[in-house]
Amino acid sequence: MRRSNNGVVLWGRFDLLTARRRSILAGCFWHGASSSILARRCWAMLWLLAAGLVGPGCQGQNEYRERMSVNFAAYGELPGLKRSERADLRDELARLIEEGATPELLARPELPDADNAATVITGVFPAETLRELVAQSEALLPPPGEPLLGVRLEQASRFRAAHRGEQLAVRDALRRRGCEFTVDFMRGFAADLSFIDAAVVCTRLELFEAAEHIAADDPLSAVEPIGFAMRLIEALGRVKLVESRMQTAFLRAEMLEAVDWTVAHPAATQEVYDRLYEMLDHQLATWPPDAWAWIGDRAVGLHTYEVVRDGRLRWLLTPEEFMLLKEEGVLDQLLHPAPRDLEADEWFYLQTMRQMIRACDQPYYERRDFFQELWQSLQARRNASDFPIVAARILLKDVENGHRIQARDRALCEAWSLALAAASGRQQPEYTTNPLSGQTYRVVDGEHRITVWNVGDGTPEDALPVVVSKVGHARPRDRATTEPTSPDEAPSRSP
Repeated sequence: MRRSNNGVVLWGRFDLLTARRRSILAGCFWHGASSSILARRCWAMLWLLAAGLVGPGCQGQNEYRERMSVNFAAYGELPGLKRSERADLRDELARLIEEGATPELLARPELPDADNAATVITGVFPAETLRELVAQSEALLPPPGEPLLGVRLEQASRFRAAHRGEQLAVRDALRRRGCEFTVDFMRGFAADLSFIDAAVVCTRLELFEAAEHIAADDPLSAVEPIGFAMRLIEALGRVKLVESRMQTAFLRAEMLEAVDWTVAHPAATQEVYDRLYEMLDHQLATWPPDAWAWIGDRAVGLHTYEVVRDGRLRWLLTPEEFMLLKEEGVLDQLLHPAPRDLEADEWFYLQTMRQMIRACDQPYYERRDFFQELWQSLQARRNASDFPIVAARILLKDVENGHRIQARDRALCEAWSLALAAASGRQQPEYTTNPLSGQTYRVVDGEHRITVWNVGDGTPEDALPVVVSKVGHARPRDRATTEPTSPDEAPSRSP
């Protein structure tokens, strides 16, 4: 975990596809999360990439050829589920079709390419360069809580200058068009998600430009690139896919770091505060439902069951999982399940996902009971003959952490909105309760700054506040002041 001293927590900076490509091809596993659905999607996709680098006489080449010959989209038609003899599964499929939630229906774009800025964004960089561009931009980010200055800023400026044409092309597209990234859910875990990498690079180009303006003592000019970064982040967050939604949270945390650099500058005016507040207010007003990401995740799960029916689950397991499941003696059960057991497993999964998606109407702190009951139920059944092994060991693993990240993302934005409003003399927005912890935000009005407490998960280890200087007051970098250092040291303002 990487933590900033302004309340931004960057959960290890998953750079999703690219970070996982580096770790998998290097033989290690991405930030200890290789058992999650995110890492598994990467493994399913990137096995094809890695195997393509192996010489023709190497082990695994036959399996590589087999994979390359498979029509992954055929699984998205859900042939096994459609042939099911279980009436409850057929009824659930009918409901999913009515809701537009099958892989085939989710894969249909709403915007034509000519009207879609995402078409420009996904094609602005050569596909073979994206992995390296994300890695380069990651290396240029400053430590959390610190501004982008000095040699690192010079390097970031050169990086941006080298891609100025691409940056301007994306800006022009965002000005003139809508932006809707699309996912080929028909390919399940094998879908091409390189649009996430492209959005990451485009967003960071804007944040690097903002840092250049701040270093030039022009925080007002930093607002425009931050605005373009927000547009990209908004578009990424609307994709009905967990990977995209998680990356949205991480990019938004990086964007809020840039907001922090901007309002910390002594030359930041009322106009700077007002424009940043209004842009952040728009993000919050257009926030996508949490359920969207899990609707897409369920479609990937449906595709996965078809892969399992076809005897090819091996393709979705990371080497770490493969060895662990083999040691536990359950690998063969996973790779060759009885048809009746697999249908019962899929029924459990679909019912669980329906309940989980319905629970998204509640804030995360109220959803925790659902997850606790789910894990307890699975634990109690772990040795039973009807244990839903595909759902429990493959598809539902780590999903609660995804919900937690969604809630933290929202809480951080709400806290920043409260802080910017108070620091600029605006009426406070009506955000009172942290969706992550259930705690009430506390806004402390100091002499030169506003401090918003109760932004984290409620534990002492995650108690850092959001701190924003009032208009016209530069914030000392060492933060050594006599103002409150805990939420109990000063009276609060009601949000």
